[in-house]
Amino acid sequence: MGLDFDHWVFNSIKEIEEAYVPHKYWEYAYDKTLAHILTCPPGEVVLITGPSSVGKSKILDLIFEKIKEANKSDEIKRPVVKVVATNRGEAGTFSNRSIIEKTLDELDHPIYGMKSKGTSYEEIKATLKSDSVSGIKLERALERYIELVDLKYFGLDEAQHLIYIKGGRKGARLMLEKFKGMAVDRGFVLVLVGAYPLLDVIKLCPHLIARKHEVHFPRYRVSEEDLSTFAQILLAYSTFVKLKPNVSSLVEYIVELHQGSLGCIGLLKRWLCDGLVETAVLKKEYLDLDILMKVLKSYEDIDEIYQEIKAGEKKIYGKKYITSLETDKGEYKTVINKIIKKHKPFTSKPRRYPGGGRE
Repeated sequence: MGLDFDHWVFNSIKEIEEAYVPHKYWEYAYDKTLAHILTCPPGEVVLITGPSSVGKSKILDLIFEKIKEANKSDEIKRPVVKVVATNRGEAGTFSNRSIIEKTLDELDHPIYGMKSKGTSYEEIKATLKSDSVSGIKLERALERYIELVDLKYFGLDEAQHLIYIKGGRKGARLMLEKFKGMAVDRGFVLVLVGAYPLLDVIKLCPHLIARKHEVHFPRYRVSEEDLSTFAQILLAYSTFVKLKPNVSSLVEYIVELHQGSLGCIGLLKRWLCDGLVETAVLKKEYLDLDILMKVLKSYEDIDEIYQEIKAGEKKIYGKKYITSLETDKGEYKTVINKIIKKHKPFTSKPRRYPGGGRE
């Protein structure tokens, strides 16, 4: 007998995915990003970085949605555009042209934008027409259209992937310089979002460093303050899952959940959802620690993510501020026990995200 469509875990997963659990680093990063975006002069760069899966993309999505909502009365203007730098080309590379084409799509360009086409036949014709146009002509079409729709903010998500552009480091530098020049000439703010390797990419274009306004969205590290906040987040997510009657909340699993997620809330959410799927498949009544540990990423995967985080934190904080998860177990448990005993109930209710976006 297969799973029932109305199994409780499906609703729990939906609630976890849609819920907005307010917490310290999220609110700080959101407020700082919004302040920079709204106050930066045209031609400047807002840089949002941090570990993978902390919520950087979601912050940009929410801010851009607010800006679009404030300008929805004007049918011509496109105040914001967001493009994801995905490397789908040959040998895992992508090109300057692919970014230009994606931007034209997202802006719904009447000739080169695929979104404006109504039928699959028309889409095929548009693709053929676009492919026959030179890259220079597409760039000029984009610049003219940016001016026509009065673009104010250009977001490039997963911008750390620029390092995989054709031409390598030189290609990435030329790409950054091109968009910086376009931002100055056409009067928009460039917003770059990406994991810590983005810090190395931005260094390829030194004159951008003086123009950048940086927002760091960190993970929750090994400190009493951070782990206390992490415990409050676990309390919030506990309201969406069924636990054994003798388990009061996910806080009882805080050591494993913090270490397994590396303190990144996006990783935590995905892990909980994977655990819920396994709960349903095994036809268990409750989500428990054994199930969570069964679906935990492999040590090699976690270590790969962790090494990237450590390298990024070293660039942000400096070597003396780096805190390893491989701390003294006695000290770690002492801090955890204090938190479990003294943590206060999470006072902010989880809220729903608007649809779309990623974390």
